Amino acid sequence: TLFPYTTLFRSKKARIKVARMEQHIADSRKDWIEKETLRLVRNYNVIGIEDLTIKGLLRASKNARNYVDTSWGTFTTKLVDKAKRYDCSVVKSDRFFASSKLCHICGYKKTDLTLSVRHWTCPVCHTEHDRDVNAAINLKLNAIKILREAEEFRSAEGVEGMAGLA
Repeated sequence: TLFPYTTLFRSKKARIKVARMEQHIADSRKDWIEKETLRLVRNYNVIGIEDLTIKGLLRASKNARNYVDTSWGTFTTKLVDKAKRYDCSVVKSDRFFASSKLCHICGYKKTDLTLSVRHWTCPVCHTEHDRDVNAAINLKLNAIKILREAEEFRSAEGVEGMAGLA
């Protein structure tokens, strides 16, 4: 008669152990997100990120679980919130911006680049690209371009407003 009781007790202990481990992982992830977003907004004035569709990545990748585990949505939300407090600009590039397919040197767009290709050579300028590094450089350049366009728009709007007052 003791056997069913001990089995129930062991399974309850195992469930509690798993729940504690999952809570530890969740707390560690939240802590990392807090620290990393704070580090980024303190050290950089402009941060360029991609507006990713996680659902699309889940369909196209073998590492789908890893994408979900990174909490990309939480990370970007925290980053934008902290950027406002620390006078930092976060620029989201459009999800259709070809950050990894675009040569950051000459602007050539390699349309036949698949996700499995990690390195490629530009046929125009013969620059060798690491896919992720190239994407990071392109996101940086795109963020600067977007901010400059916004600044030009604001200054042009200010000039028109001044002309109306004169």
